[in-house]
Amino acid sequence: MILSTNHPASFYYTLIRESPGIITFLHSDFTIQFHSASFYACTDYQPEETLGENFLQVLHPLDVQPLVTALMGVKSDARSKSRLPLRLRKGSGGYVTVETTVTCVTSYNIVEGYILYSQQNSFLDPDHAFRTQPGEAKSELNFTAKNKSGNINLSPSAGGPTGPTLYAAAEEGITGSMEARPQLDAYHLELQLYRDALDKSVLVATADTTGNIIQVNDLLCNRARYSREELLGKELRILLNSGSHSESFLNYVRETISQGREWRGELCNRTKDGNVYWVEALIQPQMTQGKVSRYLFFGYELTGRKLIEEKIRRSEVRLREAQAVARIGNWEYDPGNRQLVWSDEVFSIYGIDPSGGVPSFDELAKFHHPEDWLVLQEASDLAGVHHEVQTIDVRIIRPDNTVRYINIIGKPVVADNGGVTKLYGTVMDINDRKLAEKSLQQHNDELQRINRQLDRFVYSATHDLRAPLMSMKGLVNLAQIDTEPDQQEKYYQMMLRSIEKLDNIIRDIVDISRNRRTDVQTEKIDFAQIIREIGEGLSHLPGAESIAVRVDVKGDTPFCSDAKRLVIMFNNLLSNAFRYSDSEKADPFVEVDVDITDREAVIRISDNGIGIGSEHLPRIFDMFYRATDSRDGTGLGLYLVKEIVDILGGTVQLQSQLKAGTIFTITLPNRKF
Repeated sequence: MILSTNHPASFYYTLIRESPGIITFLHSDFTIQFHSASFYACTDYQPEETLGENFLQVLHPLDVQPLVTALMGVKSDARSKSRLPLRLRKGSGGYVTVETTVTCVTSYNIVEGYILYSQQNSFLDPDHAFRTQPGEAKSELNFTAKNKSGNINLSPSAGGPTGPTLYAAAEEGITGSMEARPQLDAYHLELQLYRDALDKSVLVATADTTGNIIQVNDLLCNRARYSREELLGKELRILLNSGSHSESFLNYVRETISQGREWRGELCNRTKDGNVYWVEALIQPQMTQGKVSRYLFFGYELTGRKLIEEKIRRSEVRLREAQAVARIGNWEYDPGNRQLVWSDEVFSIYGIDPSGGVPSFDELAKFHHPEDWLVLQEASDLAGVHHEVQTIDVRIIRPDNTVRYINIIGKPVVADNGGVTKLYGTVMDINDRKLAEKSLQQHNDELQRINRQLDRFVYSATHDLRAPLMSMKGLVNLAQIDTEPDQQEKYYQMMLRSIEKLDNIIRDIVDISRNRRTDVQTEKIDFAQIIREIGEGLSHLPGAESIAVRVDVKGDTPFCSDAKRLVIMFNNLLSNAFRYSDSEKADPFVEVDVDITDREAVIRISDNGIGIGSEHLPRIFDMFYRATDSRDGTGLGLYLVKEIVDILGGTVQLQSQLKAGTIFTITLPNRKF
């Protein structure tokens, strides 16, 4: 029995066949009468492999009894439904699980068969859909019924009322309508089966050419919360007033169907009580003599899937926001094709534009510090060998050439054969933490240095401060015993030298303290004037009159730095050069050369004094360290010089040879910018 595709029954059949859900018709003995295309898509069977076979054979053995129980339940109460999960055996092996609703079909209170319906999103991802592709042919509904006399074809009655129950039977090879009655009843039962399946799974409405509803099924009425009377005669768009679609979109849909072309897509509808629900819709124009005579609307509800999609979308948004706040991204790596997958935050951490795609594994090398790239590759190899989680801190080089620290954690996915099929993990921006750790380490180092200096200071200060005091105490006792004026004058001079030594120690200690506590004050420096004034102040030292002082300042570029600190630095260096001059040499000298540029000033102070032994050079800048006791000194001068140079951001180098002389080379940055 063949029905023309222009007949409503054929349309129902086509819709059921292409339904996104799995629809199965079973005879009362559980043999398979019909499957929708979705069944074959998810189970990999062909129609000839299943039609006429017992449906229980495609079930997991443990699901046979639950299904039989469900079928017997709906058989005992034809108005009831049963819902249960079923595992369908796939033609290619394995199982696919679907959530199935079971109902029965009756005729004159006799169970003729069963309908099994499963929603698409119970077994497929939310973005999957079964749609007829352009160019695909739609099969006609083909019934074959036989009796003893031959075949019977059923077709729509010409010129009669349209409807799924009015048909004329034409017998080939027999005469008389009474003899064809059993075949006609069988066809009516088949047609009713399709209608029942539609009414239980698809929202159906019919509208005239003006868009007014002229027919609607119970399922749509129930879902929209309208009675049939409230919908009949109303515009179809009464269901589309959710506000989710623009007017231009709705105009496009109207224009498409008015031209006789079907429209498929997702629509957001609103119920009478104001709630919204989503449907996968098909609007099919029905043509009569080349013109649209009415529109058929079929909808498969997607609200559950949409809720899942929205939940997933919100979860992804929250995940992206959390990753952005925590500066953590996630990644995957396929060793087989050497392909990487990054989350948005990984792009942000690396400073790479996501529109350019993820760099290849080989390209990734240029975004890592060369030393750390080798370490990262070793960690990746270890993960593959030991199948353990690896964590490593590395430096990356962003496109703007800034260097940042990141933490990478990777975990391997190991196949049954022991091979690594995938690596996945996280990337965390730890630059602030690393900088804080470095700063903390520097502070700890500085604290340890200060503690060491404090220990030396306490020891040396106790010794060096008490020495002049004890000397003065002894001289006072001598002056009280020896009352000769000449001797007492001698004692007074010795006391004065002890007081001066004590004063020098205290002054140096004050300078050290002030140098550490005072901020750098930048001003224009006149090197020649500073050196001249210090030289004049040192002219009272013994032997100063025989020392030649030569000063050469080169460069017209203005130089800016801290003048007070430079005075202290030059005073200590020049006073040492005077104090440790070699009186046995015929021409003792002190030379000061200054070379000024835009970036820095290089200061070179040289003399031909007694020099410093090589064994003393490593500790010459230590607090209270003295290389010789042959001359007076506090042991704090060079320590203070080094402290000043460090604070000003410069460097100091020392060259010296015993009995040959000493050269200090100091480089200071120009702070004029």
